[in-house]
Amino acid sequence: MKKLILSILLSTSFNAFAVGNISPVEISGMYVRESRVDIYLTTAHTNPNGCSITNQLVLIADEFANTNQMYSAILSAHMSGKRISGYV
Repeated sequence: MKKLILSILLSTSFNAFAVGNISPVEISGMYVRESRVDIYLTTAHTNPNGCSITNQLVLIADEFANTNQMYSAILSAHMSGKRISGYV
C-alpha cells in the first residue's frame, strides 16, 4: 500500500509545471539577449497558456537546471532545419 501511495505522489509531482504541448514548429530565427533567447517561428504554435504571441517562444536563462541543454537542442534544430516541440 505504501508503494502505491508513493508512486501516485511521485507521478503527480512531475507534472506540476506542464500546461500543454506545443505542436512541432520550424524556427525562422533566434535573438540572444542578456537574460533570455527569443525564438521566432515560421508558423504559430498551439497555445496551451493562452498567450497573445503565438509565433515566438522565449527561453529564459537559468529558469531550469538544463537551460543550456535546451538552448543547444534548439540551436541544433534551427541549424539543421528541424522542427521543435515541447511542453509549457
